[in-house]
Order: sequence, then C-alpha cells, then structure tokens
Amino acid sequence: MFKSWEEMSDREQNEAIYWDLYKDVHGFRPRHVNLQAMSDEELKAELKQLDEELGRVLAEEKQRE
Repeated sequence: MFKSWEEMSDREQNEAIYWDLYKDVHGFRPRHVNLQAMSDEELKAELKQLDEELGRVLAEEKQRE
C-alpha cells in the first residue's frame, strides 16, 4: 500500500525527491543507486548536487530556445 506524502518520513520524502530529480536531470530513473546504504547527510548532499545539475540543465535548455 502506498503512503501519502504526509505519511512519509523525512527520509522517505527525500528518497522520493531523489528519484524524481535524478530523472529530471538524466532522463531516466537510476537503477544502480542504493539509497539505503546512504546516511541522511549523504542523501541530502546528493539532493543538493542533483538540484545544482538540474539548474544547469534547465539553463542550457533555455539557452537553446
């Protein structure tokens, strides 16, 4: 059974955000990443990096338009 966003823990929310951000940046969802092996700090660092990459991707797309 699926949980609503409000029912998810902060960790679960961050993992869901990770999958979506990764797809937005790379065009596919990662199959090679083990989020369970990451600490909360490592996951947050990955989210920050993906957010920065998404900013670059979006800027490049805008430049091409």
